[in-house]
Amino acid sequence: MRSTRTTAVLLALGLAAAACADEPIAPEDTVDPSFARGLDGASPGYAGWPVFNASELRRAFPGSPCMDEEHRQFDFWVGDWNVFDVADNLIGTNFVTLELDGCLVQEHWTGGGGGQGRSLNTYDSETGLWFQSWVSQFPFGHLRTDGGIEDGEMVLTDDDRLFFLADGSTTQIVDTWIWTADGPDQVTQVGIFELPEFDFVSSFTGVYKRSDDVQPVAPLPTAQCQAGGAAEANRQLDFMLGTWNVAPADGGKRLATSTFSTDLQACLIEERFTTEGPHPLEAIAYNYFDPRDGLFHRIWVDSEGERVEQSGSFEGGALVLTGVEHVDGLPMLLRTSIEPSAGGGFTMTNEVSADDGATWSSALDLEYAAG
Repeated sequence: MRSTRTTAVLLALGLAAAACADEPIAPEDTVDPSFARGLDGASPGYAGWPVFNASELRRAFPGSPCMDEEHRQFDFWVGDWNVFDVADNLIGTNFVTLELDGCLVQEHWTGGGGGQGRSLNTYDSETGLWFQSWVSQFPFGHLRTDGGIEDGEMVLTDDDRLFFLADGSTTQIVDTWIWTADGPDQVTQVGIFELPEFDFVSSFTGVYKRSDDVQPVAPLPTAQCQAGGAAEANRQLDFMLGTWNVAPADGGKRLATSTFSTDLQACLIEERFTTEGPHPLEAIAYNYFDPRDGLFHRIWVDSEGERVEQSGSFEGGALVLTGVEHVDGLPMLLRTSIEPSAGGGFTMTNEVSADDGATWSSALDLEYAAG
């Protein structure tokens, strides 16, 4: 992570994690660049300092954080596409959009039969890798791949999934996806599926042709993420649905507005998060249950170039998610607990650990409440 970036939420985590300096004093009329840089893990506790003000300060230096060469490596896939097989039969459509000040490449796929999927694609400067988080209306197809540019092609791989066999047992499946720019108006996407235990290999090829006339077919109805479906656990996340004012849980002015809505036949709960102020931080987060690993997943991408991936399960009445995040260049565990509030809405409690979970430090707690 570059020293002048973090999400509005993770900013507070970074502040809470570093408790060795004096409390920062907010500049009154001018922006001090050294103060702005200090907000990323070199200052002490949150102490009520408005997160949206901190975001404004840092977004002034140097501007959009995702205009560098690395973040632009997947721009060749951005566009409106009709997708064909190698025999030139139309097999689907895809709207691939550039969002969050260029920090996110987002996919909106519809197959020829109406099956839908979406993905978040972003470069993570903390790891030097590209990540794709693909969510399908067929939940056994969810993917989380990573990789990057190899010989001019985007190559992303997932070797951490299980394939369910007919007898109920499982085996490893390796998914490799390769995108090749054939020119300004054509992209070839190849998917390779391997079951190493059985020496089985299968592949998919889609030829993307840019078009001003992209017309997806009607979505295919499915109940896989409803009661009785393979991913019915997704419905445990419905308490987050709605539009919320976001403020510190211990009181204080509103920091942001957040809207959670469903997509992909209710297999995806998407968050759209925007801070207050003239230079808002914006974020998109995917929230869903994956029946392959039995875990809930949350992937956050924002306009500061941050990507945070967490997974976990319900403990009591709270959804507890854990992932790795870098604070001031050091890897730390980030634990987020999301718990419904009695009167509606929910609280989001954040903690960080620098010793692999042996001890935890409290960070910013947020209250999501109806306006």
